[in-house]
Amino acid sequence: STHIVQLNLSQFYSGGTFHYLSIEVILDSNSVTDNIPFTVLRNVLLSPASNLIVFGDSLSDMGNGNADVIVSPVFSSLPYWAGRFSNGQFWIEHVSAAYGLNTTFGSGNSPGDNRAFGGSQTGQGYSYLLPNSGTQINNYLANVQPNFTNTDVIFLWAGGNDFLYGTGNPDLISQNMASHILTLAQ
Repeated sequence: STHIVQLNLSQFYSGGTFHYLSIEVILDSNSVTDNIPFTVLRNVLLSPASNLIVFGDSLSDMGNGNADVIVSPVFSSLPYWAGRFSNGQFWIEHVSAAYGLNTTFGSGNSPGDNRAFGGSQTGQGYSYLLPNSGTQINNYLANVQPNFTNTDVIFLWAGGNDFLYGTGNPDLISQNMASHILTLAQ
């Protein structure tokens, strides 16, 4: 039979972040032990944000890939949900909700603050006709908004496709990401 026991931890955060919960179950003369790693984050009040802007790959793409002729036939049906490379909402949609903002996708000259594109790699140019992260950033700055305000929150999440389809060179990926961050910081 299955028994579920709920453990309530209150006022657990004491300055540390990474913890382990050790559990030992003893039934008759048999025992089973397990260690479960977990992270505790403090309750944080978010500074007000006026806009969330996202650059990257399929881990953040809320629909750009689905709007593309090349990618759409594969990722517009089950198990993918609403044009995402996922079976539900993405992390950025939850972050947007926490800020009380609405984030929409867009690419090229079109409006929309989620510029992430499934299949993209770090660096400039295009991978399989899909805009890489550097191109996403440059297109946004040239065609949508030339600079950022101090209340914009910018996310850059990329690099996985470099290992899947690109060079897989961690030095080059790190250099590309550093270059993207410098461009965004200007």
